[in-house]
Amino acid sequence: MQIYQSVDWQGSQFEQYHIHRLLKRDRLGDLWLAEESQQQRLVVLRLLPGVATTAYEYLHLFAQMAQVAANLEHPHILPVYNSGVQDGKQNEVIPFLVYPYLERATTLRARLDRSTGTLQASEALRHLSQAANAIDYAHSQQVIHGGLQPGSLLLDGMRLLVSDFGLTQLQSSDVTVSRTQSVDLPYLAPEQAQGRTEAASDRYSLAVIAYQLFAGRLPFEGKDNPYSLLLQQLTLAPPSPGRFNPTLSSPMEIALLKALSHQPQKRYASCSALVNALNRAWQGLPLDPRDDPDTTLIAPWNNSFAGEISTVSTQISSELPTLQSEQQSSPLTAAVETTARKKVMAPMKITTEALPEIPAETDQQGERRERKLKRRTVLIGGASAAVLVAGGVTLLNLWPRLSAAKLPPGPQHFTPGKPLIHLTGPEKAVMNVAWDNSGRYLASAGLDTQVRLWDVGSILQKKPATLQVISSPTREWKFPNGIPFNGLNWTSDGRKLIVSSASNGPFELLDPFSAKETRQQYTNPTNYTDPFHFYLDALSGPHSDLLAAIDSTLQGQITVQLWRQNQPAKSIASLSHSSLKAGDGTSEMLGVIGWSCDGTMIAGLTNFLELIVWDVKTHATTKTIKLPYRKPKSNAPDLKAAILRWSPQDPHVVAVGVIETIVLVDVRSSKVLDVLSTDNKDAYTPPKDTTAFPNWVPQVYSFNWSPNGRYIIAGYSQAFSTMAAWDLQKKQVKKDQEGGHVQDYLFPPPGTANAHSGSILAISWSPDGRYLATGSADNTIIVWQVDADEK
Repeated sequence: MQIYQSVDWQGSQFEQYHIHRLLKRDRLGDLWLAEESQQQRLVVLRLLPGVATTAYEYLHLFAQMAQVAANLEHPHILPVYNSGVQDGKQNEVIPFLVYPYLERATTLRARLDRSTGTLQASEALRHLSQAANAIDYAHSQQVIHGGLQPGSLLLDGMRLLVSDFGLTQLQSSDVTVSRTQSVDLPYLAPEQAQGRTEAASDRYSLAVIAYQLFAGRLPFEGKDNPYSLLLQQLTLAPPSPGRFNPTLSSPMEIALLKALSHQPQKRYASCSALVNALNRAWQGLPLDPRDDPDTTLIAPWNNSFAGEISTVSTQISSELPTLQSEQQSSPLTAAVETTARKKVMAPMKITTEALPEIPAETDQQGERRERKLKRRTVLIGGASAAVLVAGGVTLLNLWPRLSAAKLPPGPQHFTPGKPLIHLTGPEKAVMNVAWDNSGRYLASAGLDTQVRLWDVGSILQKKPATLQVISSPTREWKFPNGIPFNGLNWTSDGRKLIVSSASNGPFELLDPFSAKETRQQYTNPTNYTDPFHFYLDALSGPHSDLLAAIDSTLQGQITVQLWRQNQPAKSIASLSHSSLKAGDGTSEMLGVIGWSCDGTMIAGLTNFLELIVWDVKTHATTKTIKLPYRKPKSNAPDLKAAILRWSPQDPHVVAVGVIETIVLVDVRSSKVLDVLSTDNKDAYTPPKDTTAFPNWVPQVYSFNWSPNGRYIIAGYSQAFSTMAAWDLQKKQVKKDQEGGHVQDYLFPPPGTANAHSGSILAISWSPDGRYLATGSADNTIIVWQVDADEK
C-alpha cells in the first residue's frame, strides 16, 4: 500500500545523492535538486510516495517501469540516469528516479499559463511535432505513457522533452493508495476512464493538448465538477475548436476532432499522423480524404453541444460510444516487460450503478433499440476512479458509491460463512465458478455442457435478509461436452469468458456482453493427427493480452502454448518440458497451469506431483520442484482434481493441491513454506459406494486464495457441507502430527442450514473479497458472505 506524506529531505543523503532543495511537488510525487557525488553533477530526484516493504507487486512494477523508461533513448524523451529504492521510515521504502537537471527548463503548462491567448501556430506545431516523435518512438518500443498532459512536457529552449513515462500507470495501480492524484482528468481518454490504457490513449491525450494550443481552452471543462467533466468526455462530441478561435480553418478543425474520437480505432494511427494533418491544414493543403469522409463531419452533431452539464443528476439521451481495444502485434516480451495493459481492480462494494449492463437480445427484425445513457452505464474501473481529479476535488467526493474502491481487497474481517444466494439451474455437477472483475457477474460451467452467467451483484446490492434462490441464469451457452475442472476463466480485462471444454479441438472466447452470441476459437496448426488432440485450462495473462493453454499432444513433451487475443489461428510461443515415464509406462502429463500475479511466470502441475515453472519472456523452464506428499497415501492412483493457485499478492509463492494437503512453495528457493491440512473427520470418511471408488483416498477437490492473499479456503472430496479455511497471517496455529497447519476455521460452521450436500468442486472469491461462490456435485452454486463488515 502506498501512503503519500510530504517529507522534508533537504540536506539528506539519498544513496550517492545529496539533496539541496525542493523544486516542486506534483501529482506523482516530489522533485528535488540534488548533487551526485560520483559524477559531481546536479540532477533531479523524482521521489515517489513511500510504500511498505511488503508491497512486492508495486515494487516489481516500479522496477519494470524504471528499466523500460531507462531504455528509451530519443532526443525528445527526458533520459532516466538511475533508479532504485531507499529505506524510509520503519517498514517503508522510497522509490526514486534520477533525471538530468535542466536549469532553464520549464513546462508546457507553465508556458500556457503565461500566454494571453493561443500560441503562434508555428510554435504549437513545433511542440506537437517533437512530442509526437517521442511518443511514436516509445510506442514502437511497446511503451505507453498513460498520463500525457502539459506538465509532463518540458521545454528547454527550442527543445521539448517528454517526461515520466509509465509513472501514471504505476501510481494508479491497484496496489497503491495515495492522496496524490496521478491522472489529469481533462486529458484522460474515454477508454482510460473505463480502466483500459492503450497506445491510442496517448494519441487522444496529445490531441487534447493540440486542441488546447489551437483553441486556447480544453475541449471539455468542468474544473469544479469532475463528474460532469467525465460525463461530457464519455458522451459528448467535443465542441468545434473554431468556436473559440475563429481563425482556425475547417481542415484544422476536422483534424482535431478526428483525433478526439471516442473510439480508439477512429483516431489517427500515430501521433505524427495527427501533426502532419494539422501542418497540412495550416499550410492550406488538402487533407487526406480519409480524414474528411464527408462535409458533415463537424455538423450537425457538434451543434448539439450547448454547454457544460450543470448537475450530476442531469439525464442525457445519448448512446454510449463503443470503446474497442486497439490490438497491436508486438514482441512477446512486451507483455511482461511493460505495465501498459493494466489490470483493473473492481470497486469494493457491489452496486448495479457501477457495473455494465448486458444488452438485450435483438428482436427478429434486427431493430436496434436505443439505449439511454444513465449514470450506471458509465463504467469506471476502480483503479481509474481512484485517481480521477479536477480542481483538487476527487471524483470520489462527488460519487460516494465508489469510495470503497480505495480500500485494499478483503475480506477485512473474515467470517466463516453465511449463505446468501442459492443458484439451482445446473442439471449436473458444477465444476467451475468465476467472478468477473466488477464483482457483479458470476460465470459457472460443469458436466451439463452449459456455461451460465448469473447477475448476482444486483441481488447482493439489495442486501437480502433471507436466502435468495435463483433457477434461471441471465444468459447461457451450449457446448458439445462437459466443462472440466479449470475449464472456465475470464480474460484479465473481465470482458470475455475463456472456455476449455473436453472436446476435440480449440478453446473458445465468449463475449457475454454482446447482444449476439460471439465465439472466437483458438487453435494451432500441427502435424499431429491424434483425434483427441485438444487444449485444456486456457487462462489469460494478468497484465497482458496473452492466453495460455495446455496442449494435449502426447509426444514425450509437456507443452503450454501462448496466443495473443487478436491472433487466434496460431500460437506465438511454446513452453515445453521433457515428459517423464513411470515404471508402468505411464507418461507424465500436465493437469493444471497458472500465471504468477505479475505475469512473468507460468507454473504447471503434473500427474507425477512435479511442479514445473517457466519464464514467460524466455520460454525456458526455470524450476522443476518435486512436491512432498504424505504416506501411506503414496499409492493414490489418480489426482481427481489437479489444483494450482498462485498467490494474488506474492509473485513467487504458489499453492498446490497434493492429495489431502495444500503445499505452499516459494519458487525462488524451491522451499516448502507451509503444508495446510484438515482434521475434519468428514474429509477422511470413505464414500458409502466403495465399488464406485475402489482406490479412494481423501483429496482436496478445490481451493482458492482470498484476494488479499491472507486466507485459503478448500473443499474436500467427502466433506460436503463444510470447507476448511486457513489464516496465513495467524501466528499461533494448530499443528497436526506431521507438522501441518490444521485449518483455523470450518466454513461454514457445522450444522449451517442451506449448505451443500455434495463435494465442493469449485471456489471463487469476489474481487473485493467480501463474497465467496462455491460450485458442487449437488448441481448447485452458493454465494456466501465472508466479510463481517458486509451488513
